[in-house]
Amino acid sequence: MGRVHGRSVQTRPKHDIKKFEENNYEKGPPVTNSEVRKAINELASGKSPGADEIPIKLLKDADNEITTMTAVCNTIWDKGISPNRWKQSIHVLLP
Repeated sequence: MGRVHGRSVQTRPKHDIKKFEENNYEKGPPVTNSEVRKAINELASGKSPGADEIPIKLLKDADNEITTMTAVCNTIWDKGISPNRWKQSIHVLLP
């Protein structure tokens, strides 16, 4: 438990990014086109884009690029590294 603005909040466990970066993980089967399509379809519409500035609507409308996105995911998974920019996030605290 932590405290934010005087309120108790549940804290998330810290992820061990180092483990991923050192390739110290069990590799599963490759990511499939259907998994990428499903993940994109599950994104909430109407939300602001993240640090990559790619609107969710663009991802959802880019069905012909699923194979390319899947290849990127598999390359990242195989090499065990991801772009530093993907490790950044934008946090907006609401009162």
